[in-house]
Amino acid sequence: MLEILQQYNITDYSIQALGNGLINGTWLVSTFDKKYVLQKINTNVFKSPADIAFNIDLVSHYLQKHHP
Repeated sequence: MLEILQQYNITDYSIQALGNGLINGTWLVSTFDKKYVLQKINTNVFKSPADIAFNIDLVSHYLQKHHP
C-alpha cells in the first residue's frame, strides 16, 4: 500500500479499513485536508481488472455527456 500512496505523493496519512467486503479490500486514506478510498481488486474474482477501469471510463464519459 505504501508504494501506491507514494505514487500519488501522499506521505502524511492515516489508513482505516472500510466495511467488511467479502471480495475486495477497501480502505479510507485520510490526509490533513483530503480523503481517498483505496480498493484492492480481488483478481481471483475479477480476472481482468483493466476491464473494470474501462467500464468506469465509459460510464464516466456517458454521464459527462448526458448528465453534466
